[in-house]
Amino acid sequence: MKKIIHSILKKYGFRIENRKKMFQNRSEYLTKYSVFKYKQVFLDSYEYVIKLEKYFTGLNFQDSEYGILVTLESLKFYVETKEEFLIICEIYIDKDYNFLYAKECIIIDIGCNIGLATLFFSSNMTVKKVYSFEPVTETYDLAKRNFLLNPEINSKITSFNFGLGKSNRKEIFLFDNNIKGNTGIRGNKSASYNISQSKQEIEVEIKDISKIFISIYEAKKQENFIVKMDCEGSEYEIMQRLDETNLLSKIKVFMIEWHDEGSKVLEDILIRNNFVVFSRNLTINSGMLYAYNTK
Repeated sequence: MKKIIHSILKKYGFRIENRKKMFQNRSEYLTKYSVFKYKQVFLDSYEYVIKLEKYFTGLNFQDSEYGILVTLESLKFYVETKEEFLIICEIYIDKDYNFLYAKECIIIDIGCNIGLATLFFSSNMTVKKVYSFEPVTETYDLAKRNFLLNPEINSKITSFNFGLGKSNRKEIFLFDNNIKGNTGIRGNKSASYNISQSKQEIEVEIKDISKIFISIYEAKKQENFIVKMDCEGSEYEIMQRLDETNLLSKIKVFMIEWHDEGSKVLEDILIRNNFVVFSRNLTINSGMLYAYNTK
């Protein structure tokens, strides 16, 4: 009977997978890397490992004290979760934050997470300096370790353990180490946090974006500033604050991941301030927005 069912399904283009055998094959394939302590995370991330293997020859994974140590050609960084393997692919393969800018520039990285985008920017020869902001201490500590793994570009990076927003304040975030990249003022609006069984409340520090940016700008006012934002909902108050304090004109390029409230409010602010805007949806409630200052 089983053979008959398989035959019928095959005839109509369907097939039944032996999931136990599939995971066994994946596990055997990954044994070429020295990952034992974090074997389950590595197995869960199989699809991303395969994707990375297709794009990079100088690639390795191994156990370390701080998670899986990833060697990506000349870069090294620790990752702890499947989500972080996804982020590697988004940044280094899908090139979500790739940009072409002929002049030397300075990057403001708002929502540094574990530092993968900051390291991507720092590897760019035209980038003179990266200022990174991450409010969650546990996440920030891993980012700092990742920066120290790359001494040849670490000197370009100045990082801060606070977030940016419209005002100076303390804020309560939900936090789950398995989904660090979803942490922010969105809280349960994030589908990942809505179903998380291990989330907890933590207190973080937020500082006024206008004051922080001005302090950087005044020291390097002749430079070209590029702002990357992936700050889980804070992008709206940040952009409104930059608009009302007339600071948008001092920024050349924006790369923004937006959440929940759509891109239109951000697009309207940027267009009103002489930016050309390109936008695309990623999911029903998130997307990427890229903008270039025409002045």
